[in-house]
Amino acid sequence: MKYPTFFSYLTLSSILTLTPVKLGLAQTQNSLLNYQKIVQDQISHNLGNQINRLYQQGEKQLKAGQLQGALNSYQQALAIAKKMGNSQFLQGLILQRIGIVYGYLSEYKKALQNYEQAGKFFQAEGKTKDVAWTLIYIGNVFRDLQNFEEAEKFYQQALEISKKIGSRDVEGESINGLGSLYNIQEN
Repeated sequence: MKYPTFFSYLTLSSILTLTPVKLGLAQTQNSLLNYQKIVQDQISHNLGNQINRLYQQGEKQLKAGQLQGALNSYQQALAIAKKMGNSQFLQGLILQRIGIVYGYLSEYKKALQNYEQAGKFFQAEGKTKDVAWTLIYIGNVFRDLQNFEEAEKFYQQALEISKKIGSRDVEGESINGLGSLYNIQEN
């Protein structure tokens, strides 16, 4: 059982009460700033837990084929992440999952929009492997649209990145995408 800390019981009025006038204004302000930080950290922690819960719920729904439920869970997680000003990497991950759902729903334009935004976030954060995965997902959309030249272009880009960063899983998935593309074209 986790016991609350003393600071979790403090309120603004109790800090002011606990801070005698003789401590001076600077110490009072410092106490208030410390309290505000504690409160902000707790709010961030709670919202972070909420994002994680919604993301995991979306994952379960996606695996169960509950696409609208998954989409809703991911969109709620994204809204909270945006509100918090959370890392672009986290937002990118959520956008990528939203793109996957739209792909399954055959809403390819929305899938591409989410993938493109996710790719920009990953690039801004220097997450090269995640950029490569996003390129694969974009390739999958173009393959499904039977735009084979575009699909091949994105698979090739992902393959080049995978070789530069030494990522065998991205390399394998890029090759798999190219193989499925060539297989479709032969039939």
